[in-house]
Amino acid sequence: MNRTVYDYQRGNFDALRSSLKSENLSNLRQRLKKSPSDYLRHKFKTLRATIKLMIKISRSSYISSLCTNIQTNSKCLWSLFKLKGATRSVPEKISIKTSVDNVREYAENLRDIATLFNRYFVSIFSTIFNDIILSEGTVHSVLRNLDNNKAHGPDAILVRLLTETAYEIAPSLCLLFNKSLKSGIVPSESKLVNVVPIHKKGIKIM
Repeated sequence: MNRTVYDYQRGNFDALRSSLKSENLSNLRQRLKKSPSDYLRHKFKTLRATIKLMIKISRSSYISSLCTNIQTNSKCLWSLFKLKGATRSVPEKISIKTSVDNVREYAENLRDIATLFNRYFVSIFSTIFNDIILSEGTVHSVLRNLDNNKAHGPDAILVRLLTETAYEIAPSLCLLFNKSLKSGIVPSESKLVNVVPIHKKGIKIM
């Protein structure tokens, strides 16, 4: 059997499934158990190696597509995190290698874990925003399309005020956003948010 390399896009395993059906790997394994032979053993090992190679290439292609699209689609970052991680929940303990003497730094509480995650992502994507330049038209369009029914943030500025004054404040906000992107610094006031937990099911604990 000749090895065929498939260049899957975004984790498409249709060709892999077709190959498995045509080769019938399970039947081949059963035949090998019942009647061991060098021919069947070689065919089984070759097919298994081919499948592993196909999966490896597909996974690599999918990760590459996520990394490429992170700049235009922020959801790809979370997809990459879920793909690389063994769980979708926050781990109880994480560690990263520091730049000094290659020593690992550990975090076990939520605040320290969030800090380490932030430092890790900053070290990887520190130059990803260099080519992003917002225009006044883009900022104005976003402001005009805000939902007036949404609650205001910690700054107590009503959303309706932003939408109705979009034309006047868009130039100043555009300048501020571009400076933040270029410097890589987000104002501390922009990191504040009002979080209201919503009870869905179970017993309420006050």
